[in-house]
Amino acid sequence: VSWAVIERLGERTLNIKDGTATTCDGPSPAWTIHADNLTVTEGGYATASGVSFNTRYSPVMAVPYFMFPVKNERQSGLLFPGLANSSRDGMTVALPLFWASGENHDFTYTPIWRNKRGLSSTLEGRFHFEKGKGIWQATYLKDQDAQDYSYRNDPGEYRTNERYWVRAQNQWHFGEWDVNLNLDLVSDPLYLAEFRSDFDGFFLSRAAFSKTFGYTVNEYLDPLRSNTLFAQRTGYDSFFRGGVEYTQDLYSKNNYDTIQKLPALQYNLVSRPLPEALGNSLGLTNLPRVSLEMRYDYFDRLSNNISETDETGHRFQFNPSLSWSSPVGGLANFELEGDLALTMYDLGGNRPYDRTVAGARDRARHNSREARLTGS
Repeated sequence: VSWAVIERLGERTLNIKDGTATTCDGPSPAWTIHADNLTVTEGGYATASGVSFNTRYSPVMAVPYFMFPVKNERQSGLLFPGLANSSRDGMTVALPLFWASGENHDFTYTPIWRNKRGLSSTLEGRFHFEKGKGIWQATYLKDQDAQDYSYRNDPGEYRTNERYWVRAQNQWHFGEWDVNLNLDLVSDPLYLAEFRSDFDGFFLSRAAFSKTFGYTVNEYLDPLRSNTLFAQRTGYDSFFRGGVEYTQDLYSKNNYDTIQKLPALQYNLVSRPLPEALGNSLGLTNLPRVSLEMRYDYFDRLSNNISETDETGHRFQFNPSLSWSSPVGGLANFELEGDLALTMYDLGGNRPYDRTVAGARDRARHNSREARLTGS
């Protein structure tokens, strides 16, 4: 913030002459707001005259009068507009509208007009309560100038004018349980890369999720979009997690041949000592410690449009380990460790096959059971 003259008009009111403000660092900020005359009342409103909105290179918009809230609590209203111009989209104007619907939740609706593409709409909802927090975002664009693309399993050309991206991240806490819901659903394989830097694009969504949750959606060039719902409980020496995972492959028509985990269950026991009575019966002063990892996954994938589930699979993993240590002469420590890994599979249905080759479906049929045991 800089100004030529600043004057106190009252206990909570200031008047600024020839003032300039920006949130950008450095001697040459990307944008600034300038006002010939600005009056600010703390906890109330600010009024400005002779207002101009400027980029680093030139002014972009000027208004004779402007008023905005400077209250301590959140206020509903219009947010700072966005302006851009490109050869692909033409002139782009974004005008976000913020609604402070409550103390712990709010909504932002952002219509974006692209001269060469049409009107898109983005609705974002946020909440933050004692037992949970979340961000939901949905964008829809009826594209007037969409591009063609091809699928990996279909060489034809396709074009999607009804374009969308739905993304969300949520965390809830219920006693000892944590529940997470993450969504990432996209209309076509070109959307995320094409709108990665826009006002409703990938980079802004990624930053919002990362800041709130510490993790975010897959990168925009990754065609595999992960959608998960899981619950987990973490104890002193144990961990349990169960849930479902749906993966959308943007380059697979109808999402054929994409492996889904519905459900996945996991239990871990971390370094728990054996019962003391057992150690005494073996004459051990130091009790051996046992660890255990168990996991069950149910897989399915759709390989054609005839059956709902064309290939299924069960996988069970059982991995116990034992460790024991004992001092030797007060100068060394003797350690003994061992583990087993048992994996069992039960698979059936049709493996992915080339639909253009006669008889490929029949050759892809299989039904097998396997078990593998290793140890060290």
